[in-house]
Amino acid sequence: MKIGSAMKAFLLVVLLAALPASRVAAAALPHVLVIATGGTIGSAPGGKSVSGDQLVGFIPELRGVADVSVETVAAVGSSALSFADWARLVGRIRAAFAADPALAGIVVTHGTDTMEETAFLLDLVIADPRPVVVTGSMRQSTVTSADGPGNMLEAIIVAASPASRDRGTLMVLDDEVHAAAAVTKTNTTSLSTFKSPNTGPVGLISSADGLRYLRPPGRSGHTYPLKPEAIAALPRVDIVTSYLGGDDALLQAALKAGAKGVVIAGFGSGTMTPSVERASAAVAGAGTPVVFSSRVLSGPVHDGSYGAARWPATFVRSGLLNPAKARVLLMVHVAAGVGETLQQAFAPY
Repeated sequence: MKIGSAMKAFLLVVLLAALPASRVAAAALPHVLVIATGGTIGSAPGGKSVSGDQLVGFIPELRGVADVSVETVAAVGSSALSFADWARLVGRIRAAFAADPALAGIVVTHGTDTMEETAFLLDLVIADPRPVVVTGSMRQSTVTSADGPGNMLEAIIVAASPASRDRGTLMVLDDEVHAAAAVTKTNTTSLSTFKSPNTGPVGLISSADGLRYLRPPGRSGHTYPLKPEAIAALPRVDIVTSYLGGDDALLQAALKAGAKGVVIAGFGSGTMTPSVERASAAVAGAGTPVVFSSRVLSGPVHDGSYGAARWPATFVRSGLLNPAKARVLLMVHVAAGVGETLQQAFAPY
């Protein structure tokens, strides 16, 4: 027997009336998945840990924001994360998006030490238009004036919003929304440590205005369909930092250790010591990718000439990417293997 539309509506009303009010409210809210990886936000004094479920439980305001589920893929400080952890995280994010078309977005809790590297890696390999939002804290989550619960609430608000689609991976801390390619840690202890020195935040969150984006959707570059097993085995890329009197010993040591690419963190906007310059030119000319970045906090990298071309064409400049992010992109580019030149990979940045 077929059931008419009026009868279906009546049965739905009866079913909803039989459910607890909390279940009905949750069904009407966007679903956000929180994936915990550890870090300060997942810790408490005395070496104790705070689970993702506990952290969500600290935030009563979430009841009117999103229907939140929590999973854990790691529970370590971010200085201890590995490529294998990256692979598990990427695999879980992709699987969650594929399994649930109604999933609004994903929040990743993370330690701040390597947060910007993980966020940029996710920006490079997660193609789904729904938001991945990375957040964390500078203080442990059970101390006085802990920043973790507030950052988590704001990250979930961002992940739940349709306005966050098609923006790539985002980072949310201290009332600001940042693009993964632009943001960096600027202070060892400040709650407002994460800044985008060259571009500023892409959005703001306040109790008065809610979530407000300052620019239209879009991401800097394209994504790479690397499989988790390829991410777990990313090629070695080392960063060689410039300093007065430096020679090429560290560059040669990196190559001897098996580096498949090198990032030079140069002086200013485009210089390095004569020894490193000669060695880098030889390495690039022999076919090993060399990307030139800067140890300075902000500003573009040029060829060090103040005019006429100086560096060989085999050098690639990192644009506005800092050395840590240039390393992530170079690893991903080398692992991808085909489809673009090194110059094309870095051109959007």
